[in-house]
Amino acid sequence: MKKTLLFLITGVLAITVAHAQSNWIDYKIDAKVSVKIPAAPRTIDDFNVMSTDSNKTVYVIGLVDLLKSEGTDSLTLITKSRTVEYANKMRDELVKSMPGFQLGQIVTGIWKDYTCYHMEGVYTPKNAKVYMFLFIVGSKLYSLTALVPENVSNQGKDAFYASAVVN
Repeated sequence: MKKTLLFLITGVLAITVAHAQSNWIDYKIDAKVSVKIPAAPRTIDDFNVMSTDSNKTVYVIGLVDLLKSEGTDSLTLITKSRTVEYANKMRDELVKSMPGFQLGQIVTGIWKDYTCYHMEGVYTPKNAKVYMFLFIVGSKLYSLTALVPENVSNQGKDAFYASAVVN
């Protein structure tokens, strides 16, 4: 009985989340990567755009060409990007460049055959939970960040991450 009830609740939640994201729009980050977002994006700066949903969760999309910014080509990144040293350096640089953000440990992994990174933290000015998913394709670093307000479900960030497509 408990299992049946759990499956029923899980199914209802999955349908609710799927319905909530079904009206999201496709956003082409560049020629290689696209993602779904809840509304038309607003430009933050040369590297980032953002979109906000009805729950006030903010979705930030970032793109940095590592060849242009640090001179690292895609061949070098294949091995370098998977090291603990590279991941920690990236985390440290993010922390320095993002005032008000407290980020936890960076976790390296593989996503669709690409090196990826996960971090969680808090954006203290808004007391929002921060979820970051970054991945490297070629010489470009893509970041998908969700800033989830206090007492709001983080299910939107899962749909945001799952919607990322490499062409």
